[in-house]
Amino acid sequence: MERTRHFTVSDGNRDYQFVSTLTARAKRGNRPSTYQYPWLGILQGKPPPSAKNWIVPRWGNMQLDQIKTVEVERWLLATEAANGTKAKIECVMSALFSHAVRWEFCGHNPISSGIPVGSGGRRGPSTGVRVSAKRLKSPLKLTAEQVALVLTQLEFCDQLLVFLDAGLGTRRGELGTLRWMDCDFDNRAFDIQHSYCWRRGGHLIDTKSEASAQKLPMHPGLRDGLLEWRSQSLYNRPEDFVFASERLKGRKPLDLAAVLKKMIQPAFKRICVTGVGWHTFRHTVGTMLAEMGEHQLTIRDYLRHSNLHVTNKYLQATSKTKLLAHDKLVDAFLPASLLPKPNLIQ
Repeated sequence: MERTRHFTVSDGNRDYQFVSTLTARAKRGNRPSTYQYPWLGILQGKPPPSAKNWIVPRWGNMQLDQIKTVEVERWLLATEAANGTKAKIECVMSALFSHAVRWEFCGHNPISSGIPVGSGGRRGPSTGVRVSAKRLKSPLKLTAEQVALVLTQLEFCDQLLVFLDAGLGTRRGELGTLRWMDCDFDNRAFDIQHSYCWRRGGHLIDTKSEASAQKLPMHPGLRDGLLEWRSQSLYNRPEDFVFASERLKGRKPLDLAAVLKKMIQPAFKRICVTGVGWHTFRHTVGTMLAEMGEHQLTIRDYLRHSNLHVTNKYLQATSKTKLLAHDKLVDAFLPASLLPKPNLIQ
């Protein structure tokens, strides 16, 4: 007997539509039937990477009642994934179990609470899988001077890629999928409606969220640079990618991971800056807008986040700003006669 359900699972960043088929398998003898949750079945549609790369290989052939809280926690702690990835895996597993409980395929969610449904009591801090999402180090933020210096060391195409990403703070997939039809030169706006995934041969996907589809402004300098690039590019039709791959005859965009590794990162290393990735520019945009005094809601809409909680992760005060704030704070309450005057050297 099979039951098919449609539901949505979120890993904290993106919502995924699932079609799950849960199969009832009778045990030997007269014992009651138990439901096995085939994790492979949920991969119809658009599975989150955490489900395909982590959950299915480890737990794909196990029954629901065989998956235990402590075992999942030990498995997550033993993996070499980043803390944020571990937290997303836990989130997806918990959401899947919640749907299984809702449709009465199992009696409890071992990921979020471990407490059987209907047993009463409150979920405490010691129940469920415990993993930390704390960052091991703060993300790199670039200064305007560093970006300007690197721009002088790159070829025009690579210059334009850095110029766009540092000016817009787009995600790598959005930068790759940018097409000429998305560039409204008359109204000075970008209308990004898709992202690009380079896995499995490469294909277009939807933007990360509804907020990600908001239009972005186009600076006159960006407009002039794009128009100049369009006049040089072999692929300048409206449906063509702005940064099309000449090796693949324009059918796909440039491999931005390769461009980063071969061109952009070496340029930053020459000015003694290491660890630069495409997402570094996104963090830099958020920090620089905050430094300029822009309102938090403006930064949220500029980065096209769904909520302010995500935006706050992108904002950090620089050392110079903290020093200025410190001086203002101390000067506000420090009496002039409290500290001795420094001795002047004659």
